[in-house]
Amino acid sequence: MTLVQRMREFFNPIEAPMSEQLTDGDNTAPDPTHLNHLAQSVHSLAHSPIGPSSAHRYLKCPASVQASHNIPDESSPLAMEGTAAHELCEQCLLDGTDAWEHAGEQIGVEDHNGELVMFDVDDDMIAGVQMFLDYCRPFGPDRDAGTTQWTSETRVVADSVHPLLSGRVDFNAVHFDSRELHVVDFKYGAGIVVEATGNPQGRIYALGTIDDLLLKLPYPAGTDNRPVVETIHITIVQPRAHHMDGPIRTEVISIYDLNGWVNDVLKPGIEAVKYDTENFQSGSWCRFCPRRATCIQLAVDVMGPIDAISEGITAKDLDTETIQEFLAIKERFGILEKAISKEALNRITSGTKIAGYKLAKTNSHRVWKRDAQDAFDLMYEDDECFEPRKLKSPAQLEKMSPHLKEFAKEHAFKPEGGFTIVPEDDNREGISRDAADIFKI
Repeated sequence: MTLVQRMREFFNPIEAPMSEQLTDGDNTAPDPTHLNHLAQSVHSLAHSPIGPSSAHRYLKCPASVQASHNIPDESSPLAMEGTAAHELCEQCLLDGTDAWEHAGEQIGVEDHNGELVMFDVDDDMIAGVQMFLDYCRPFGPDRDAGTTQWTSETRVVADSVHPLLSGRVDFNAVHFDSRELHVVDFKYGAGIVVEATGNPQGRIYALGTIDDLLLKLPYPAGTDNRPVVETIHITIVQPRAHHMDGPIRTEVISIYDLNGWVNDVLKPGIEAVKYDTENFQSGSWCRFCPRRATCIQLAVDVMGPIDAISEGITAKDLDTETIQEFLAIKERFGILEKAISKEALNRITSGTKIAGYKLAKTNSHRVWKRDAQDAFDLMYEDDECFEPRKLKSPAQLEKMSPHLKEFAKEHAFKPEGGFTIVPEDDNREGISRDAADIFKI
């Protein structure tokens, strides 16, 4: 029996109850109005099943939405830390404080069990949140209130497409004088780099903001046959992840191009979600899917090339087509491995034995207690124990003032990096030099 067959045999019993749940226990097809029933309680939902943050997944894998219904997905410590950073962003925007003024405070976030987990407002959080504040304030709080409308951490609903298409936007600002909309999405995570160009989450936030604006607009609209918003700036602020374009990245799109994307991509995608229970497609979007640990399609796509390998051969014996298949599944294999490892940890901690494995503490490095520096200052006067003064990064420096931007332009450079293999749709420019020159030693 192949690995794929064993995976099918293992997962099939898990899928049956899910199918029954979606069909109300009978053998009929899932109710196409399933989303419409859920939409009646959209304002009470913490996370919509077709919320903007999941759009990158369900636009690629429409069947994942109904298949994931009622599958709980536990909050990770990193996700909760991100929630704490978002709460600090909101507080600072609303009360006009800077992030450093909250140094030493703690922010509580509830985990999936309802228990409060406390996060320190440390140097990393202060620096990341302040970057977000410095970017947003010129577009909202620091602008003329008579021509600007801005909000922070506000739920928007793209009713023009579907009442469940709702989510909380970190910051948005409408400039009525220039007919511009700014949507800013704060990403505190460091592991997954988020692109601004073509970002469906940001585009849905923009659409929801405009839909909401048209309902509450205090200004007369359409008197000159022009839309109240013509240009949209969708910005990702991601201070802790490396990107060749820096931590702040923006897509500028016209209202006409946004409407084109809505009609050509978003609306057909939502229609597919309503009816599709079979079209599963695996890819990088599986990373945060609640169903990832029990998805047959992901398992088949990952294990298929492995099953095709004969015993006794090495990587050098593989043909180019097989190598291409392995490159395509590399990321998905990591997603599946992490999901299964997480489930294994849950089972062992709940008392289930897994032959050959045990529970142990993870390795960690010592860190200073919160009062360590104050205690050191009282006892010693040794500057050698501290890190030397260090110039901020070019990306940080150029955002401080125009003359520092010119300084960074003159004195900063990108060192030559190594080479790696990436998918063809990666945003980096492809290298066309002769392979013999590239790898020459």
